[in-house]
Amino acid sequence: MGGNSVKIKNETPYPISYIYWYEHPLRPVQVHGTLRAGEMVEVNRVAFPRIIFLKQGHRTSDECLYHYDLYWWNNGKDSQTITIREKGSDQSELELICDSRPEILTCPNYGKQEKDRLEMEKRRREEEERRQAEQRERERKIQEQIETENKRLKENLSKILESLTRMRKESHPQVEYNEVVEKKFYQILKDNFLQDKERSTRTIAEIIQNMRLQIMLKYIEEKQLSVDCLKNWDDLVGFKNLSLRDELSVLEAMIGVALNPNNSQILVKNKNKDDRVNYSVSILSKLFTINKELASNGLTHIEKSTGKGLLSGIDCCE
Repeated sequence: MGGNSVKIKNETPYPISYIYWYEHPLRPVQVHGTLRAGEMVEVNRVAFPRIIFLKQGHRTSDECLYHYDLYWWNNGKDSQTITIREKGSDQSELELICDSRPEILTCPNYGKQEKDRLEMEKRRREEEERRQAEQRERERKIQEQIETENKRLKENLSKILESLTRMRKESHPQVEYNEVVEKKFYQILKDNFLQDKERSTRTIAEIIQNMRLQIMLKYIEEKQLSVDCLKNWDDLVGFKNLSLRDELSVLEAMIGVALNPNNSQILVKNKNKDDRVNYSVSILSKLFTINKELASNGLTHIEKSTGKGLLSGIDCCE
């Protein structure tokens, strides 16, 4: 039986599956296939009306037949070429045009949507990778800065500790300690600790408190302790209204612990689970070698403040 042909042309950059269907006197006929980008197929010449179902992507015959994106009817008499192509500048739709009929059918361009989704996902991954790389670089620079600052602080603390120890050992009872030491201590700090703008504005009490804070932060960071170690430390050990001599003794002990955190002069036989108490005991253990009376008072005050027996579990060594 003669008939006219129908050609299907795929001008999209995506695969398109098709199925053409017609009623034959003996049985319905279905022919299924997939057109790659730029391909064309010619439907067999039959004189029966035909319906052509089209679906984007590599699809089964059932998907094309029951979930089609576009369809076209041919009367079986006219030869036609139908073309599927992208529509508009944004290519958000596909259109089906025919060389012998004026109507145009359209549907969403799912291939373009998937392409856009993949490109967006790629950009998102690249942006996330870039953000993570920048974050790692920032963290690396911060870590380098921290290490540099820690090294500088440690070097300065070592110099200050050496000077404080020497001053303590060289002091004479007949000399007014505060006047001599304050002058020497200011000079030590100017050389090793204070910025230029701080030298004329900070009192010695403010300087000592600031140094204590930095030393505590350094120790806590290195030992990965709780920040609770910093809370009301003077209240815990009872160090209030100390003389300059005692303030410098405490500072010397703190520096000693910060520089040598594992070298303790007092051994706690049953380690306390309270980081704040343990840290305080570490400082007081160092203080025993500098000012035994002040260290003993501090330990006694901790016992009263916490209700925990410490003196009975401590060995003191000169």
